Amino acid sequence: MGGGRTPGGAEPVWARSGRELFYRSSTNVISALLAQGSTLRVLSRQTLMPGGAYDFNGNHAAYDVLPGDTSFVFVRTGGDAVQMVLVANWLDELRHRGPK
Repeated sequence: MGGGRTPGGAEPVWARSGRELFYRSSTNVISALLAQGSTLRVLSRQTLMPGGAYDFNGNHAAYDVLPGDTSFVFVRTGGDAVQMVLVANWLDELRHRGPK
């Protein structure tokens, strides 16, 4: 399957390599292999996995591609809420909060 538009695709995310575009279509996660040149062409599409168990948001992606383009992280809601906090420069933060 090649060329043309992607009907019904949503939540597009670029692969870190820039050669693939991942998106959700219906309840699946799809990979579109791209050829770059004077025009962008879709060389092939492949269904990677079902994605129906994860949150879907038509305005922005509720998932991301991890380095290496072989793994994903998805948002999934329901059940008990879990909060994750990212602290950049955590060692400096620890020193700041530690005993003086």
